[in-house]
Amino acid sequence: MLDGGRADDAATGGLRLLARSCEALGPALVHLGGERRLSALEPMAPTVWPTPPTGWLPDIANSGGICLTLLTPGVFSAGHLPGWLDAELIGSPPTVPGLRLQLCAAALERWQAHSGWDLVKREPRPTRKLVPSGATYWFRLIEGVDEEALRALWLANVSDDEQDRLDGFGLAVPGPWTPLAAKS
Repeated sequence: MLDGGRADDAATGGLRLLARSCEALGPALVHLGGERRLSALEPMAPTVWPTPPTGWLPDIANSGGICLTLLTPGVFSAGHLPGWLDAELIGSPPTVPGLRLQLCAAALERWQAHSGWDLVKREPRPTRKLVPSGATYWFRLIEGVDEEALRALWLANVSDDEQDRLDGFGLAVPGPWTPLAAKS
């Protein structure tokens, strides 16, 4: 765990950043961000990582729909719409290709600007428009609804570009949603 404070001061306002790593990391001091903020790195047990609530998978499968809420800002090639959706707003999240969804609604604030510094080119990176964290998308489940597909969607990154997903953009948490029945 990357920690802006000590483990025992969480109640007094210490900030926490929970991150996974494919390498085993030991306790150390590290710099975070462009301002090189000094932070303590403290390895935690894998059981600290959030897990789906009990009954979550069957609830989604039985509801006929799913809502995805972004925990981190998302980067989509079509602005506020994920680029993995076609003209009929049907598609599969990039990390779960067998799960077919149809977008029914979205709730989001205005775009959030993002830029940075390109260390290789030694120049500012172009400003991009991000969908802010907290944005929620409601989808009808079309096909590929099985427990394994839904499990792969738990804390998955749903941004269009692979590098953006690796950088943590578009981290989403799903939940069950029941679409209205189609009116005749």
